[in-house]
Amino acid sequence: MKRAVENISTSYGIDVLAKAEEILTDSGVDHRFVGGAIANHIIPGTSVTIDGNARTAIFDSFSIPSLIRSDGSVRDLDAIGFSPHPETYEEARKRFEEERRAAGKRGLPYPPVSIEPTYYPDWPSRNRLLQLVSTLDVDRKGDLHLTFGAIDQPTPWETMEPWKMVFGNAYKLTAINLVGLPLRYYMRNPSGLKKKDQTPEASKNGASYSKVAILQKVADSVKKQGLDQGADYATLYNSWEKFIDTLTHHPDPLTY
Repeated sequence: MKRAVENISTSYGIDVLAKAEEILTDSGVDHRFVGGAIANHIIPGTSVTIDGNARTAIFDSFSIPSLIRSDGSVRDLDAIGFSPHPETYEEARKRFEEERRAAGKRGLPYPPVSIEPTYYPDWPSRNRLLQLVSTLDVDRKGDLHLTFGAIDQPTPWETMEPWKMVFGNAYKLTAINLVGLPLRYYMRNPSGLKKKDQTPEASKNGASYSKVAILQKVADSVKKQGLDQGADYATLYNSWEKFIDTLTHHPDPLTY
Protein backbone atom coordinates (compact mmCIF):
# COMPACT_ATOMS: atom_id res chain seq x y z
CA MET A 1 0.00 0.00 0.00
CA LYS A 2 1.43 3.37 -0.98
CA ARG A 3 2.16 5.50 2.04
CA ALA A 4 1.09 9.14 1.98
CA VAL A 5 3.16 12.12 3.04
CA GLU A 6 3.49 12.11 6.81
CA ASN A 7 3.23 15.05 9.21
CA ILE A 8 0.63 16.87 7.12
CA SER A 9 -0.22 20.15 8.82
CA THR A 10 -3.54 20.61 10.57
CA SER A 11 -4.17 23.73 8.50
CA TYR A 12 -3.91 21.72 5.29
CA GLY A 13 -6.55 19.27 6.54
CA ILE A 14 -8.85 22.17 7.41
CA ASP A 15 -8.31 23.69 3.96
CA VAL A 16 -9.19 20.39 2.25
CA LEU A 17 -12.45 19.98 4.21
CA ALA A 18 -13.50 23.59 3.72
CA LYS A 19 -12.70 23.40 0.00
CA ALA A 20 -14.71 20.18 -0.37
CA GLU A 21 -17.76 21.96 1.06
CA GLU A 22 -17.17 24.88 -1.31
CA ILE A 23 -16.83 22.66 -4.39
CA LEU A 24 -20.04 20.75 -3.76
CA THR A 25 -21.96 23.94 -3.05
CA ASP A 26 -20.60 25.86 -6.05
CA SER A 27 -21.24 22.85 -8.33
CA GLY A 28 -24.91 22.86 -7.36
CA VAL A 29 -24.79 19.49 -5.59
CA ASP A 30 -27.36 19.42 -2.77
CA HIS A 31 -25.17 17.37 -0.47
CA ARG A 32 -24.73 15.90 3.00
CA PHE A 33 -21.35 14.72 4.26
CA VAL A 34 -21.56 11.35 6.02
CA GLY A 35 -19.19 8.77 7.48
CA GLY A 36 -15.72 9.78 8.54
CA ALA A 37 -15.98 13.29 7.11
CA ILE A 38 -18.08 14.06 10.20
CA ALA A 39 -17.47 11.08 12.49
CA ASN A 40 -13.70 11.54 12.65
CA HIS A 41 -14.23 14.87 14.41
CA ILE A 42 -15.91 13.03 17.28
CA ILE A 43 -13.80 11.61 20.09
CA PRO A 44 -14.43 10.86 23.77
CA GLY A 45 -15.39 14.13 25.39
CA THR A 46 -16.78 15.71 22.24
CA SER A 47 -19.81 17.85 23.04
CA VAL A 48 -22.33 19.38 20.66
CA THR A 49 -24.94 22.08 21.12
CA ILE A 50 -27.80 22.07 18.62
CA ASP A 51 -30.33 24.59 17.39
CA GLY A 52 -33.08 22.44 15.94
CA ASN A 53 -34.92 25.32 14.31
CA ALA A 54 -31.80 26.50 12.51
CA ARG A 55 -30.63 22.89 11.97
CA THR A 56 -27.20 23.79 13.31
CA ALA A 57 -24.85 21.70 15.45
CA ILE A 58 -22.05 23.61 17.14
CA PHE A 59 -19.14 21.40 18.19
CA ASP A 60 -17.98 22.77 21.53
CA SER A 61 -15.08 20.33 21.56
CA PHE A 62 -13.83 18.14 18.74
CA SER A 63 -10.81 16.72 16.97
CA ILE A 64 -9.70 17.97 13.57
CA PRO A 65 -9.34 14.65 11.75
CA SER A 66 -6.06 13.66 10.16
CA LEU A 67 -6.14 13.03 6.42
CA ILE A 68 -3.80 10.09 6.97
CA ARG A 69 -4.74 6.76 8.54
CA SER A 70 -2.41 4.93 10.90
CA ASP A 71 -1.35 2.64 8.02
CA GLY A 72 -0.28 5.64 5.93
CA SER A 73 -3.20 5.55 3.50
CA VAL A 74 -5.33 8.61 2.78
CA ARG A 75 -8.78 8.84 4.33
CA ASP A 76 -11.68 9.31 1.94
CA LEU A 77 -14.52 11.83 2.07
CA ASP A 78 -18.08 10.53 1.62
CA ALA A 79 -21.15 12.57 0.74
CA ILE A 80 -24.71 11.89 -0.38
CA GLY A 81 -26.10 13.98 -3.23
CA PHE A 82 -29.72 14.98 -3.82
CA SER A 83 -29.36 16.63 -7.21
CA PRO A 84 -31.61 15.15 -9.92
CA HIS A 85 -29.31 16.41 -12.71
CA PRO A 86 -26.27 14.15 -13.34
CA GLU A 87 -24.23 17.00 -14.84
CA THR A 88 -23.93 18.66 -11.42
CA TYR A 89 -22.07 15.61 -10.13
CA GLU A 90 -19.75 15.64 -13.13
CA GLU A 91 -18.85 19.28 -12.46
CA ALA A 92 -18.03 18.47 -8.84
CA ARG A 93 -15.93 15.44 -9.78
CA LYS A 94 -14.02 17.54 -12.29
CA ARG A 95 -13.27 20.15 -9.61
CA PHE A 96 -12.11 17.49 -7.15
CA GLU A 97 -9.81 16.00 -9.78
CA GLU A 98 -8.27 19.45 -10.31
CA GLU A 99 -7.69 19.73 -6.56
CA ARG A 100 -6.09 16.28 -6.49
CA ARG A 101 -3.69 17.15 -9.30
CA ALA A 102 -2.76 20.46 -7.71
CA ALA A 103 -2.07 18.71 -4.39
CA GLY A 104 0.04 16.11 -6.16
CA LYS A 105 2.22 18.79 -7.73
CA ARG A 106 2.89 20.09 -4.22
CA GLY A 107 3.72 16.61 -2.98
CA LEU A 108 0.60 16.49 -0.85
CA PRO A 109 -2.02 13.74 -0.55
CA TYR A 110 -5.63 14.40 -1.48
CA PRO A 111 -8.53 12.29 -0.20
CA PRO A 112 -10.64 10.26 -2.62
CA VAL A 113 -14.07 11.90 -2.69
CA SER A 114 -17.14 9.68 -3.09
CA ILE A 115 -20.45 11.36 -3.92
CA GLU A 116 -23.32 8.87 -3.67
CA PRO A 117 -26.22 10.18 -5.77
CA THR A 118 -29.79 9.69 -4.63
CA TYR A 119 -31.57 7.82 -7.41
CA TYR A 120 -34.38 9.60 -9.27
CA PRO A 121 -37.19 7.88 -11.23
CA ASP A 122 -36.16 9.20 -14.66
CA TRP A 123 -32.67 7.72 -14.36
CA PRO A 124 -31.83 4.32 -15.93
CA SER A 125 -33.00 1.37 -13.84
CA ARG A 126 -30.62 -0.06 -11.26
CA ASN A 127 -29.32 -3.62 -11.48
CA ARG A 128 -30.12 -4.67 -7.92
CA LEU A 129 -28.01 -7.82 -8.29
CA LEU A 130 -24.94 -5.58 -8.47
CA GLN A 131 -25.88 -3.39 -5.52
CA LEU A 132 -23.17 -3.44 -2.83
CA VAL A 133 -24.44 -0.84 -0.36
CA SER A 134 -27.76 0.64 0.70
CA THR A 135 -28.97 3.62 -1.31
CA LEU A 136 -31.61 6.33 -1.32
CA ASP A 137 -34.26 6.43 -4.04
CA VAL A 138 -36.93 8.99 -4.89
CA ASP A 139 -40.17 7.65 -6.37
CA ARG A 140 -42.45 9.38 -8.88
CA LYS A 141 -44.50 10.90 -6.08
CA GLY A 142 -41.35 12.55 -4.73
CA ASP A 143 -41.18 10.30 -1.66
CA LEU A 144 -37.85 9.09 -0.29
CA HIS A 145 -36.92 5.41 0.20
CA LEU A 146 -34.05 3.46 1.74
CA THR A 147 -33.25 0.50 -0.53
CA PHE A 148 -31.07 -2.54 -0.83
CA GLY A 149 -32.02 -5.08 -3.47
CA ALA A 150 -35.72 -5.84 -3.02
CA ILE A 151 -35.78 -4.23 0.44
CA ASP A 152 -37.58 -0.90 0.27
CA GLN A 153 -38.31 1.26 3.29
CA PRO A 154 -40.08 4.64 2.92
CA THR A 155 -38.48 7.27 5.10
CA PRO A 156 -39.39 10.91 5.78
CA TRP A 157 -37.41 13.55 3.93
CA GLU A 158 -36.85 15.13 7.35
CA THR A 159 -34.36 12.34 8.13
CA MET A 160 -32.08 13.74 5.42
CA GLU A 161 -32.59 17.45 6.04
CA PRO A 162 -29.33 19.40 5.77
CA TRP A 163 -27.71 20.35 9.06
CA LYS A 164 -24.77 22.71 9.33
CA MET A 165 -21.92 21.31 11.40
CA VAL A 166 -19.94 24.19 12.91
CA PHE A 167 -16.38 23.36 13.97
CA GLY A 168 -15.27 26.39 15.96
CA ASN A 169 -13.98 29.17 13.73
CA ALA A 170 -12.33 26.70 11.39
CA TYR A 171 -15.05 25.62 8.95
CA LYS A 172 -18.60 24.40 8.47
CA LEU A 173 -19.77 21.22 6.75
CA THR A 174 -23.25 20.26 5.56
CA ALA A 175 -24.34 16.90 6.96
CA ILE A 176 -27.32 14.92 8.20
CA ASN A 177 -28.79 15.13 11.69
CA LEU A 178 -26.25 13.63 14.10
CA VAL A 179 -28.91 11.17 15.27
CA GLY A 180 -28.68 9.52 11.86
CA LEU A 181 -24.89 9.41 11.74
CA PRO A 182 -24.32 6.17 13.75
CA LEU A 183 -27.30 4.51 12.05
CA ARG A 184 -25.61 4.94 8.68
CA TYR A 185 -22.85 2.57 9.82
CA TYR A 186 -25.40 -0.18 10.55
CA MET A 187 -27.30 0.16 7.27
CA ARG A 188 -24.40 -0.03 4.84
CA ASN A 189 -25.26 -3.60 3.80
CA PRO A 190 -26.60 -6.86 5.35
CA SER A 191 -23.25 -7.49 7.08
CA GLY A 192 -23.96 -4.59 9.41
CA LEU A 193 -21.07 -2.91 11.19
CA LYS A 194 -17.58 -3.25 9.81
CA LYS A 195 -15.17 -4.78 12.30
CA LYS A 196 -13.03 -1.62 12.40
CA ASP A 197 -16.04 0.47 13.46
CA GLN A 198 -16.89 -1.71 16.45
CA THR A 199 -13.35 -2.56 17.60
CA PRO A 200 -12.25 -0.52 20.63
CA GLU A 201 -9.44 1.94 19.95
CA ALA A 202 -7.12 3.59 22.46
CA SER A 203 -7.73 7.27 23.03
CA LYS A 204 -5.11 9.83 24.04
CA ASN A 205 -6.02 9.46 27.72
CA GLY A 206 -5.69 5.68 27.58
CA ALA A 207 -9.41 4.87 27.57
CA SER A 208 -10.75 2.52 24.91
CA TYR A 209 -13.77 3.20 22.73
CA SER A 210 -15.35 2.17 19.46
CA LYS A 211 -16.30 4.67 16.80
CA VAL A 212 -20.02 3.87 16.83
CA ALA A 213 -20.17 3.95 20.64
CA ILE A 214 -18.87 7.52 20.65
CA LEU A 215 -21.17 8.53 17.79
CA GLN A 216 -24.13 7.05 19.67
CA LYS A 217 -23.25 9.03 22.78
CA VAL A 218 -23.38 12.26 20.78
CA ALA A 219 -26.60 11.12 19.06
CA ASP A 220 -28.22 10.50 22.47
CA SER A 221 -27.24 14.00 23.54
CA VAL A 222 -28.80 15.45 20.38
CA LYS A 223 -32.01 13.47 21.01
CA LYS A 224 -32.25 14.92 24.51
CA GLN A 225 -31.60 18.45 23.30
CA GLY A 226 -34.18 17.91 20.55
CA LEU A 227 -36.85 16.96 23.08
CA ASP A 228 -36.05 20.09 25.07
CA GLN A 229 -36.64 22.05 21.85
CA GLY A 230 -39.85 20.23 20.94
CA ALA A 231 -38.41 17.75 18.40
CA ASP A 232 -38.59 13.95 18.76
CA TYR A 233 -35.62 12.78 16.70
CA ALA A 234 -35.78 9.23 18.05
CA THR A 235 -39.25 8.75 16.56
CA LEU A 236 -38.21 10.52 13.36
CA TYR A 237 -35.61 7.83 12.68
CA ASN A 238 -37.89 4.84 13.37
CA SER A 239 -37.93 4.07 9.64
CA TRP A 240 -34.14 3.77 9.65
CA GLU A 241 -34.25 1.38 12.61
CA LYS A 242 -36.84 -0.72 10.78
CA PHE A 243 -34.73 -0.76 7.62
CA ILE A 244 -31.64 -1.88 9.57
CA ASP A 245 -33.60 -4.69 11.24
CA THR A 246 -34.92 -5.95 7.89
CA LEU A 247 -31.56 -5.57 6.18
CA THR A 248 -29.51 -7.40 8.79
CA HIS A 249 -32.02 -10.08 9.86
CA HIS A 250 -34.06 -10.70 6.72
CA PRO A 251 -31.84 -9.81 3.76
CA ASP A 252 -32.99 -10.25 0.17
CA PRO A 253 -31.69 -13.74 -0.84
CA LEU A 254 -31.19 -12.61 -4.44
CA THR A 255 -28.72 -9.89 -3.48
CA TYR A 256 -26.97 -11.34 -0.44
